[in-house]
Amino acid sequence: MLRSFKYILFFFGLEFFSMALLAPLFLIDGFGKSLYIILGLLMGNALFVWYVLAKGKTDIRTGFLNSKPWPLLLICFFATLFFIMPERELISVLSFDEICDDFDFMSVPLAGILAAGIMAPLAEEVLFRGVILRSLLRERWTESRPWLAVMISALLFSLFHMNPDQMLGAFAMGVFTGWLCHRTGSLLPGIVVHMTNNMIACLANFIPTNNDAESFYDLFQSPAVYWLVLLLSIILCAACVYLAAAELKRMGLPHRVEHSLFENEQKLPCDIDMDTL
Repeated sequence: MLRSFKYILFFFGLEFFSMALLAPLFLIDGFGKSLYIILGLLMGNALFVWYVLAKGKTDIRTGFLNSKPWPLLLICFFATLFFIMPERELISVLSFDEICDDFDFMSVPLAGILAAGIMAPLAEEVLFRGVILRSLLRERWTESRPWLAVMISALLFSLFHMNPDQMLGAFAMGVFTGWLCHRTGSLLPGIVVHMTNNMIACLANFIPTNNDAESFYDLFQSPAVYWLVLLLSIILCAACVYLAAAELKRMGLPHRVEHSLFENEQKLPCDIDMDTL
């Protein structure tokens, strides 16, 4: 567990380091705060991914693609798509509000999409599923309870966002992507899920709505249509999770595969103590 916190602090440290390096950009006339933060996060995330992969702390395991998992990846895409409406409406019912709204990713569309829609999901999957989850799965106290490692990594992922508006969805996503990583041994399915979620959130800023709708309820303008679409989204999301489990079974990836992350391979360098950083 201590190693997990060290990696999270290292992740944040690289982001602050990147922002410090980019601070001279403020000397440029017209350079905005939003662009500065976006570039800082983008650079910090890129540095983290480069360092962790280059130093062999973990691996994305692209060899998973040799199993031709296209149906599974497509199911993951649709599961994420159908999850968005129930998640947002549950947050609305619970009246969670954003803590921080002092900059807008979409004020610089291309950089914002690259940072929030592509690089952030990649870096966070490498951190929470590639490093932390795999490290937890190798602990003796999770050998017979891999679900516990998945839940802990998901909880850390949720708390990492430090925003009640995102924590619930982040926890659910962490459980789903952790389960996928545990079952497949690869980060690729989780990356697909994470990028899909973030890209939809980014692109939604460019979709015009009637009456300045702030929720799905406002968007549909009809209680009957709203409840029908919400119920359908929940059913389809659950069906996609069921189909994902069936596809994993069809691919020969049974539920008990906690050792599949490491078998037939040398010891993962992610076991290197963070004190060596």
